[in-house]
Amino acid sequence: MSQKLMALKDIPNQKLQKDQGWILQIISCKEFELKEEDQSKKLKIKAKYTLSDGVSFVTAMVSDIVYAKLDKAPKNFDVIKVDSFQKVFVQEKILLMLKDPVSIVHDKLDAKLGAPEDFKKVMENPENFEMENKIDITVKESIKAVVAETPKPVVEAGAPKQFYKKEPEMKVQPKIEDLASNNYMPVKVLNTFTRDWIIKARVSKRGDVKTTRNGGQLLKIELVDQFGTSIEGTFFNDAAKMFGEILEVNKVYLFSNGSVKMANKKFTSVKNDFCIIFDKNSQIHEAKDDGSIAAQSFDFVKIGDIQEIVQARTIDVCGIVSQIGDRATINLKSGESKVKMQIQLMDDTNNSISLTMWGDEICDKNEHLCVGDVIAIKSARLSDFSGKSLNASNDHAAIFTGLENADCQRIKKWYDSQMNNGVDLNEQVTSLTRQLQRRNDDGDAQAEKKASNLNLITEINDSLQEENDTDKLHFFFLNGYVSSIKNNERIYYPACKGEGCKKKVTEENGGYHCEGCGKTFADF
Repeated sequence: MSQKLMALKDIPNQKLQKDQGWILQIISCKEFELKEEDQSKKLKIKAKYTLSDGVSFVTAMVSDIVYAKLDKAPKNFDVIKVDSFQKVFVQEKILLMLKDPVSIVHDKLDAKLGAPEDFKKVMENPENFEMENKIDITVKESIKAVVAETPKPVVEAGAPKQFYKKEPEMKVQPKIEDLASNNYMPVKVLNTFTRDWIIKARVSKRGDVKTTRNGGQLLKIELVDQFGTSIEGTFFNDAAKMFGEILEVNKVYLFSNGSVKMANKKFTSVKNDFCIIFDKNSQIHEAKDDGSIAAQSFDFVKIGDIQEIVQARTIDVCGIVSQIGDRATINLKSGESKVKMQIQLMDDTNNSISLTMWGDEICDKNEHLCVGDVIAIKSARLSDFSGKSLNASNDHAAIFTGLENADCQRIKKWYDSQMNNGVDLNEQVTSLTRQLQRRNDDGDAQAEKKASNLNLITEINDSLQEENDTDKLHFFFLNGYVSSIKNNERIYYPACKGEGCKKKVTEENGGYHCEGCGKTFADF
């Protein structure tokens, strides 16, 4: 059975049917030696191919996993069959990530077919895909047939730049379970131009399904893939109800048919420029947990380095619990109440910082904490309140104990060494937070509580950030000074000083004249 070159022009749209493949020529082949420092990387690129259909060319990357499955490594000018790939847009250029090993169709060529140009340039005018000139290369008849059968566009006379006459096709999304054995798109290469992606990720965090002010429903989750990259997923209305019933924390799923959008950094703590919006047509199926995806990924900041970070940032922190404050309930004028609990953390930089936990759920989960425990906080919010302090609530942060990663073990070893040497860490460690209420064994507070309900502006800002419920009213008491008054709505005007007049005056000849009473005053 003869085969023909598959035109690269169809890359953005064409779906491969079963047993089909892309017949292309390698016009450049480069293999990389994996160095010792590369072994720690989860995604290792072993080879780079420049693939051509005789008219245009595109770059393809091969991972070490796919490369190891090759029966025979291809070389320059070989004609190969590509069974599957993922399209990735990098700096507005298409890059192919080969998902399966290629097979060699013909290996006797010593020159490239045609005069291919860069794919992006050719796509600017699809008429360039028409191959008029025959290729003057002596090859087998099967390869001549490959070139001769390259598809040509059909152009209608007078048509305004309508290059291809095709019957409209129904775009069919492949079922996600049929692709379960393939390699998946890394989260870190997702962007707003990525199409037809499938990711395999663990749900590292999920919130509750919330009701919005307009009566809709909202669900947010955080995902992490095998490369340790996190991304936020959001579900609205029907999708929130549908997938909220099946998604569970710490389970692994296959995700597809979502929309990749730019992330609003004001409302997310996930360190990713993009987020995924899932709708009721998205596909999510539980996958086998083979242990390749870690439960959490951290980017820890040492407490000693927090002093240089601006407020409102979200950071990951690992430390030793050195003090535990009282659990307190704050009554709001709206009739609701809010629970908070403070603890003090320190690490081997000889610095400590206060962490305030907001809400019943996160306080209940960490009620068991004791002095000397090592904890890791994911996505804590940094505040300038009382120097530097951290905030965590169930909406955006998570607290973990018993982790055995290198950072936690290092800090625990430092703490045990200090304790064995009889060092009083409370005297030696410098606190970045100016105050904290301590708790005795019997639960009595050693520091007096504030006698009033007055709030500082920084406290109000922190509280509004932690609540994450902008659709509700909040009431605060503030004692401060008015620094400026904007008169955009014309709430006041210069008035006449005449008794009972109060008409507006206008500046005139160094004074202020009133049209109402006809008098002029030195001021108003």
